[in-house]
Amino acid sequence: MGNKHLVMLSQDKELPPVFIIPGAGGLSNDYYELALELQNNYCVYCPEMYGTVPGEVPLETISDIAALNIKWMKEVQPEGPYRLIGHSFGAYPAFEMARQLEQKGDEVAFTAILDEYATLHCLIDENAQINALKLAADYLRDFDIIRHPFPEWFVGLADELYDLPLKQLAGKIAELLKEHLPEKSEDIDFTTSLINLRIYNAHMSYHPDVKLQGELIIFRSAQNEEHEAGAMGWAPYGESVNTIELQDGHGMRGNENARIIAGQILLKDISITPSTPGLNG
Repeated sequence: MGNKHLVMLSQDKELPPVFIIPGAGGLSNDYYELALELQNNYCVYCPEMYGTVPGEVPLETISDIAALNIKWMKEVQPEGPYRLIGHSFGAYPAFEMARQLEQKGDEVAFTAILDEYATLHCLIDENAQINALKLAADYLRDFDIIRHPFPEWFVGLADELYDLPLKQLAGKIAELLKEHLPEKSEDIDFTTSLINLRIYNAHMSYHPDVKLQGELIIFRSAQNEEHEAGAMGWAPYGESVNTIELQDGHGMRGNENARIIAGQILLKDISITPSTPGLNG
């Protein structure tokens, strides 16, 4: 496949495609378990966000992310019906993709929202710089760029970075890290591109303003105390809205969420005849 952003999570191209839109981190890593549960009935793709590749400047609106995802999606599926799954932050581009597709006359079989409210609020506030620096530290530790306890030179970066505009932060972090860790230059480029993507995504806001014609399936985590009963605000935005409770948390790895989501999607997707009851194997 020529498009480095459109990742295949299962291999049978003869099956109808389904597209998993990732959360704010932009990568496909969290969705292999869900793909495994879906693979007997669908060819599973995940469009990794523009901005995950070093050197790319992330997009600035949900509408732009959706439009680019549609362009990539049509490279492998020129016509509907389209099947969309959006997890966490990915719920917003998934819904917006469905809106844009239906507006142009394309059929959307279903849009599945995985544990996210209907309104995205901009996360930039008076603590934004501090939160961005904490995010950077977490990413750098997780990707083994630096380890805790952090070296003294890294702790001192906070003062140097504090007054920078947020969208310049990741580039400056990369520059400073390379001064101290030139042997990790390639890893630094990749990691700071992900930090930059998260910062851009935190600037976004979104609220749905239309009612989708295709099925809208809301999966809501019962373990998140902030979640009230109901469709998490999505009920007015679909002709047919179904809410399904997940007993595990917000994540998509190491729990029962993938099995339940795949099974319910197969029950709701009237555009195909399932080859299995919705379980892997």
